[in-house]
Parts: sequence; structure tokens; C-alpha cells
Amino acid sequence: MLSLLALRLHLEGQASAGMIFYSSRPHGFGWDAVAAAHALAAEASKGLRLVLRIVSLQETEENLRAAMASRTPTDLALGVIIGQERCSYDVALEWRFRASRTRNVSIRDLAAEIVAAADEPNPVRIHFDH
Repeated sequence: MLSLLALRLHLEGQASAGMIFYSSRPHGFGWDAVAAAHALAAEASKGLRLVLRIVSLQETEENLRAAMASRTPTDLALGVIIGQERCSYDVALEWRFRASRTRNVSIRDLAAEIVAAADEPNPVRIHFDH
């Protein structure tokens, strides 16, 4: 390799990429070749930006689906707390947060325990200190 042409692909955010062209001749890239390489890099940038945007949207969708899936049990758990303790929604939220932190267990796991306990034939009463 006697010459190379390196071009940056213009992307969004923290992503970065480049294209490198090699030639076996000294000064192997004339003005026409450089212009063609820039045009190719511009088109490649568009395609790569689109791919990155699609991947980002897929990740967002996965995160939203996971949040929605965990939302139902956590809301049910709040309903159980409100029903058992006869308290307001805000008080139930605070109790759930405090119990999660004190027991060092995620809110989602705690909610699953509360809902499972309430769903048993003889439900275990979940008690929170006032």
C-alpha cells in the first residue's frame, strides 16, 4: 500500500465511523476519485444513520414493553396495600418504596411477592409500619 484516503462518516450522537480506501500506487487518488469517495461516504453515512436510528427505536420499544409488563404487578400491589392498610395511593407508594429499600429488593420483585401473597386461598396479610 502506497497511499490511502480516510474519510469520516457523519453520524449522530456518540456513534462514529469512517471509510478507508487504499491504493497500491503513490498518489493513487486523483480529484475524481476523491470526489467519488466523498459521495460514497455521504451515502454510507445516510444508511448507517438509518440503521442506528432503527436500533435505537428497537431498544426504546423493548424498554417500554418491559416497563409496561412490570407496571401491572406494581399497580396491583399498590391496590393490595391500599385495600389492606386503608391508606391513600401516595402513602402506599411511600410504603412500597420504603419496604423495597429496607429489604434491598427491587420494587418489581416486591410487587410480585405482594400480589402472590394476596392471591393465595388464605392470603397472608402484608403489614407496613405506619
